[in-house]
Amino acid sequence: MTQNSNRIQETIRFLKWTSSHNEFWELLGETGNYNIDPGLIRALIRKLAEEHFYEMIFVLFALYKYEIFMIEAREEMLRDLMISELRDGKCAEVFNKMINLLK
Repeated sequence: MTQNSNRIQETIRFLKWTSSHNEFWELLGETGNYNIDPGLIRALIRKLAEEHFYEMIFVLFALYKYEIFMIEAREEMLRDLMISELRDGKCAEVFNKMINLLK
């Protein structure tokens, strides 16, 4: 199968998945719901990860990027990644990346 055929098959698989998980599908299209329950988002991320729909997890983070719990999650992830990189001796790379991103 070509890469394009694989993507089409994955899209079909995702669309079928959404039909049996309608409550989660609504969360992926529900921008502007500022009273969203973090537990629902956690459950959706778990389900998406179980099915290897990783791209949709990033979409979810983008859709709810202004929610306090998402901001806190991103900050915690960034801290953990920085600690990991620093422990691996990549100090110069971490700080050069910071400098380059601050434009």
